[in-house]
Amino acid sequence: MSQSSKKLKIDFEQIDTRIKDLDSARDSKAYQRQKSHLEAEFSDFLASSQLQKTLFSATPKDIVRFLIWKDDKGKTKVHKDSCQFLGLQRKQACKCPTRLAAGTVDSLIGKLRSIFTALGRSGGWDDRFGFGNPASHLSVKQYLKSVQSEQSQTKLCTT
Repeated sequence: MSQSSKKLKIDFEQIDTRIKDLDSARDSKAYQRQKSHLEAEFSDFLASSQLQKTLFSATPKDIVRFLIWKDDKGKTKVHKDSCQFLGLQRKQACKCPTRLAAGTVDSLIGKLRSIFTALGRSGGWDDRFGFGNPASHLSVKQYLKSVQSEQSQTKLCTT
């Protein structure tokens, strides 16, 4: 180290402003906005549940219930086996349900996994202790596989 220590002039206010600018730019990106919206929506869902849960008490079952709740807002028509329009790709007026596309469900699960990781709930879910990342649980993966299977067995139409 140098014999003569020179005191540097540091503008911490300017540095802090730069940090805020970078944080703001990062948070304004589309993925981050989507994730923030999803986190708020899931938090509201949990708070509205019978046990009024939070992100810190959420379980894999809560994740699957949330995805099923969101499913009704989907735009992908999944025709039932008995539907006369089964196999047709044009928009049809039938009473078959609209669902979230399997790719959308997969994306939501990834964002939820990221949300829990940011909260310090990383890694796999441990059934014994009831802690970990609930979005990484086998039941959530099985739900996604069920959605993929359901949608692969029929021709889909986006409404």
